[in-house]
Amino acid sequence: MKLPRELSAACAAALLGCLLAPVASPATSGPTQADLNRAPGTGADSLFPDHDVYGQRYSARKEINATTVGRIQQVCQCTFPEQARARTAPIADHGRLYVRTAHHTVALGGATCKVIWASTWIPMGREPFNSQRSASKNDRKSLRGTSDGYLLALDPASGAVLWSHQIADAAKGYFLSTPPLIVDDLIISGPAGAEWATKGRVVAFRLSDGSPVWSFDTIPNVGAPGADTSGPDLTVLASAGGSLWTALSYDPEKQWIYVHAGGSSAGLL
Repeated sequence: MKLPRELSAACAAALLGCLLAPVASPATSGPTQADLNRAPGTGADSLFPDHDVYGQRYSARKEINATTVGRIQQVCQCTFPEQARARTAPIADHGRLYVRTAHHTVALGGATCKVIWASTWIPMGREPFNSQRSASKNDRKSLRGTSDGYLLALDPASGAVLWSHQIADAAKGYFLSTPPLIVDDLIISGPAGAEWATKGRVVAFRLSDGSPVWSFDTIPNVGAPGADTSGPDLTVLASAGGSLWTALSYDPEKQWIYVHAGGSSAGLL
């Protein structure tokens, strides 16, 4: 079963509530890295916005099929304080749903839509674009980006903000769209904003405190390998685009991160 690309928060909660109703005793600890690395189609939960870190969007659950799909009914809904679409599916982990909009992150009971915790982000400055491409989570942190360029780590049990760092300059047109990718003790993320002639990069941060570890430009800078492929006018490299828009992917066996930079087509969102 392919997960839908775009659902409202209410509809997503209702649909996944049907899927998650049989699951017993919701856990608060969240997935371990071994859970996140589990091969596509082998787990009952949806632990990343693309269902799994491999980016395959495939679920092995059998409850919804050609015979039963006509019997799906709404069992509950949750209304957010702001009118905004959730552009990706929620995270589903042991009977709980984790949903976000531009300014709100909410943990819900999967079968009841009861709010377990809610966290509200008040922007610190300009928001170039309100993009809501979900969050990510493991057993230590719940992570998300904001439209004013902040990377947030929340307590997965309570929603309290553990740390926040501005990693993109919203005054220059940068914002965060891609859901953070968790790889062991690192968070892989990067800014969007190529619509305003910005420059893309991928950055790794420490999960413990958000401090930067390494980074690279998605479009090489002057003097870097590959810069000469951009043509004779190297001044364009300062605003060459290549920003991060949608979820990254990870192959745990090869330990490779797959980055698709630039404006994606609608079929990849």
